[in-house]
Amino acid sequence: MYDIEYQQRVLTLPGSETDVSRDRDRVHIEHIFPQRPVQEDWTEFPFNDEAEVAILRKRLGNLTLLSGQRNRSLGNRRFSEKRSIYRASSVLLTQQVGDLTSWTPDAIVEKQLDLADRAVALWPRGPI
Repeated sequence: MYDIEYQQRVLTLPGSETDVSRDRDRVHIEHIFPQRPVQEDWTEFPFNDEAEVAILRKRLGNLTLLSGQRNRSLGNRRFSEKRSIYRASSVLLTQQVGDLTSWTPDAIVEKQLDLADRAVALWPRGPI
């Protein structure tokens, strides 16, 4: 299961003023590229490769945080319909997703690399 404390640390890096609630009913994990996507709504994704689609869907870079109410309202909508909800989020990282014009496999990889950089900044590796 996803650890809210970890997410809170990632979100409170410089530039973020968000305090993520520990109430798991209030904060949900949102799959930007949905768990059950409608192929016609997500044409940027390689539906001819089911294994690749399954990997992309589960990557950390494809996840963001939303309030439970907002998350439930989005369902499997296309990205263009989700953007305004993301932009209105109180979570900086979710707002940044909403600033994008499209959500593609490359965007998932880029977001995942950004999250990895943030993790290294939070937990720098000391001498061995």
